[in-house]
Amino acid sequence: MEAGGLVSDVGPFFENFEILKDQHWIMESFRGRGNLEFRGQFRFSGEWTGSIRSEEKSHLYLMREARVKGTIECDELTVEGSILDADVKARNVRLLPGAKVIGRVQAERISVEPGAILEGRLASIPSRPAVSPEAKP
Repeated sequence: MEAGGLVSDVGPFFENFEILKDQHWIMESFRGRGNLEFRGQFRFSGEWTGSIRSEEKSHLYLMREARVKGTIECDELTVEGSILDADVKARNVRLLPGAKVIGRVQAERISVEPGAILEGRLASIPSRPAVSPEAKP
């Protein structure tokens, strides 16, 4: 199924998918629903309904062909594709030209470039305070 970080045409539809390596790419023919979990950097250009999450420091890049409907939680999010019925929570969100996000976005920082569409509710998440070496017990 995987060769050098590339997942090829793996079938018509998947449910609940977990990605364990640090860098992945799913082709546009990939369609699925449920819970998708990843680590590290993840470039996605398929269709997904449900949640996409990473609990570690991570970067999700939704390519121009990507269509996601649901919840996204990660550290860094870059969007060229579409997120509908969005419930997004990320430290940094960047919407590139052609991106379309409809729903709720919570982020410390958000960048919306000309040609991107953001409709819905935008909320600021307070920055995480830096922990100084002296403050550690």
